[in-house]
Amino acid sequence: MLSVTVLYEGKRKTVKAKEKHNIRDVLESAGINPETVIVRRGNEIIPDTEKVRDRDKLEALKIVSGG
Repeated sequence: MLSVTVLYEGKRKTVKAKEKHNIRDVLESAGINPETVIVRRGNEIIPDTEKVRDRDKLEALKIVSGG
């Protein structure tokens, strides 16, 4: 099992994931709707289809739209 930390809206959650899991799987496990965020690892925006790595530290940034 992998341990992945997700930061979202100032809260930090640690999620256990399998090696085959991707970012979308981790977001859903953390109770975050993947359709409403973009994810950053370090300084890089990554797609939700990317595989997670052990001890990943991810930041989920809420998408804001308006006119």
